[in-house]
Amino acid sequence: MPESSRGPKRATGKHRRHRVVALVYDRLALFELAIAVEVFALPRPELGIPWYDFALSSLDPGPVRATGPVRIAATRSLRSIEQADTVIVPGWRDPAEVPPPRLLAAVRRAHERGARVVSICSGVFVLAAAGLLDGKRATTHWRYTDELRRRRPQRHRDCEHHPGGNGPAHRHGHRPHPR
Repeated sequence: MPESSRGPKRATGKHRRHRVVALVYDRLALFELAIAVEVFALPRPELGIPWYDFALSSLDPGPVRATGPVRIAATRSLRSIEQADTVIVPGWRDPAEVPPPRLLAAVRRAHERGARVVSICSGVFVLAAAGLLDGKRATTHWRYTDELRRRRPQRHRDCEHHPGGNGPAHRHGHRPHPR
């Protein structure tokens, strides 16, 4: 993806806002979704530029359960990631659960057409299952690094490294604070 197509656009009339779509699914990790919402959906008028065009795309029809007694009703279906410039996988409900084939196919298609595909915390397991991390550095929440390494030992070069950019597939995990 050309560098000029990354990030929010200045209002010139020629450029549309960068489309960011976060995936929601049953048993959603609410904290990780909240990170994406805070960064990409909160208006930033003080910056003087149009901010991101943010939407939620649901893997499942209807409202989905999130952490605690919270339900999320996305306004778009999984197909909406086809128009996204950035796709965010905010955690995954269970690292031991293989993501549904239609989710993996949608994430692969987004990546193949040049969209950024980003995971937060255990969302790395969706990117890994889709094959987007093969031969790349990856990280996840510190309690999941051994599981990520165990599942795909020859495919991931470094499960401890915090990536600073590894092509259009980015991951972010949490490292424990030094004591």
